[in-house]
Amino acid sequence: MNKRSTERSSQKLPIRLHFFGDQTDISESKDISNGGFFVRTDTVRPLAKGDVALASFGNNRAPVVAEVVRIEANGAAFALISEPAD
Repeated sequence: MNKRSTERSSQKLPIRLHFFGDQTDISESKDISNGGFFVRTDTVRPLAKGDVALASFGNNRAPVVAEVVRIEANGAAFALISEPAD
């Protein structure tokens, strides 16, 4: 059962995750929707549900604040907390 309220699309984009007061990791998105994104975790520090990060996709998009909502063996799902201002 798909509980997503927004449609996702498979997109492999470079993503920079900055964990407040900690490190910055660079990974790759697996899929993205208007409500969040999924990243591979083999290149990201160990994550826990509830972790918050500032995420930047590629070089042309404003950063967003996102929270880890699901952990899987190969990655983590983030839900957007705030979107960039236009």
